[in-house]
Amino acid sequence: MEKENALKIPLREQENLKKLFRMLEQNGMAAEKKQVLQMADYIDDMETKMEMVLKDLKEMREQISGIENQEIRAKAEQIVAKVSERAEEAGRQLGILKKTFLVRVGQAVRAGKEKGREALAGMVNTLHLSGMMIRVQRLLQSAIGSTDRGIEKLADMAEEMYEAKRHLKNAGRALTGKKVEKTAGRDPERGLVFETQRLMFQSMAILQNMERKTGDFLERMEHLTEQESTPRPSVRETIRALKSDRTAVSEPAQKHKTEPVRG
Repeated sequence: MEKENALKIPLREQENLKKLFRMLEQNGMAAEKKQVLQMADYIDDMETKMEMVLKDLKEMREQISGIENQEIRAKAEQIVAKVSERAEEAGRQLGILKKTFLVRVGQAVRAGKEKGREALAGMVNTLHLSGMMIRVQRLLQSAIGSTDRGIEKLADMAEEMYEAKRHLKNAGRALTGKKVEKTAGRDPERGLVFETQRLMFQSMAILQNMERKTGDFLERMEHLTEQESTPRPSVRETIRALKSDRTAVSEPAQKHKTEPVRG
């Protein structure tokens, strides 16, 4: 229970992350601190946006429950259930990403205390978690596709059963701030279907924002990894090179082929 409650605390306020920031500052690792901070902010922002999507899905289910026509309600429930399945799967992966990040933050703090700066730098590299972020991105893409198809199915259902062309046009006018045209004899159940569709549009926009943000973040991380993989001999290796021409040729080249650990 204590661990679950801890996961609800924003990452910037997590005690281990504060310790890591202090440790990075003390070791003159400003660039590493910036990277870790960006990762923490990314995860917190994604979690907030996912909560908004899940809230919209809850509202969708509430709207559908008010539809009296059993056939229409059943179809709408199937559509929303499919969207929920995809969105919740992405949400679970985000939760795994956050838990893994926190575990590795703790490991980085311990490594810094016990083994010093070099071990700290190595553990900070494991906080990138790019593999897990790619999984999040793919699940978000799947959720976006499912939501887009759900919107189309709701539109088709409304058009078939309620002569909805004029109402769909008005829904679009309302979303863009234009004046809504009056229609006669509007069915209240039709309004519930359209409200569900509006919420789906809203959720899809959030999911698209999350997917773009993940893609942009992955590109920045890839660029940083490419920069970090450039061979840079350490002071110790430079001293060895001065002592032996043979060491200068072979040893440094071997030591700098290892790329940073990725998540």
